[in-house]
Amino acid sequence: MKTLYLLLIALSFAMVSCRAKQGDPGPAGANGSNGANGADGVSTLTKQGSIAGTLGYVNYKDSALSLPFSYEYSESLAQSEYEVYTGDGTYYGINITRRDPKDSEKKLIFYFEGNVNSDGTFASPYYATVDFSYAAVINNSLFEFDDNDNDGDDAISFDTGNITNFALDTATGRLTVTYDIQYSASDILYADQYDGSTPATLSGSLDVIINRKKAPLYVPAP
Repeated sequence: MKTLYLLLIALSFAMVSCRAKQGDPGPAGANGSNGANGADGVSTLTKQGSIAGTLGYVNYKDSALSLPFSYEYSESLAQSEYEVYTGDGTYYGINITRRDPKDSEKKLIFYFEGNVNSDGTFASPYYATVDFSYAAVINNSLFEFDDNDNDGDDAISFDTGNITNFALDTATGRLTVTYDIQYSASDILYADQYDGSTPATLSGSLDVIINRKKAPLYVPAP
């Protein structure tokens, strides 16, 4: 009987011990290592050369601004290309587009046309068009600039712009140009308020590699 009482007492202590409060948790373990970086996305743009410059204008508050830009990316070979034409003399046409990698609306497009000299060198262009667009946040407000031309091109005449230091190395395809273009207020679209009488100046340089466009292969009909 005494043995039975001892067993009951031992069982009671065991049950009380099970109901006792648990101790504080131990210290946290070390952090695990970071996961591997994801793969870079595939870009369809090509970085090659640049069209850099400055947009200068006077805003509606009569504040003179000078906004730098540099566009270095193209979307296809057609945006870095020249072609030679024959007929009434020999002349060339050059198409160049460079844009911002993150915003397709920020771009500068040039088209040049001029004579090919008898020695194969390219003379300075007698005709050129430009399509320029720019966007930036200035004083917490969005500023946008664009040519006021629904067709996307705005012809440069030598009365309102100058193309100088034109040089094309046909062996390497390197083209360098200095440009200075004056826009009248009627040629400009501002996204912010303006008084309609503020002109703008676009000036800078171009340094890119262009490729000669190959004539399509002629296959005679059978």
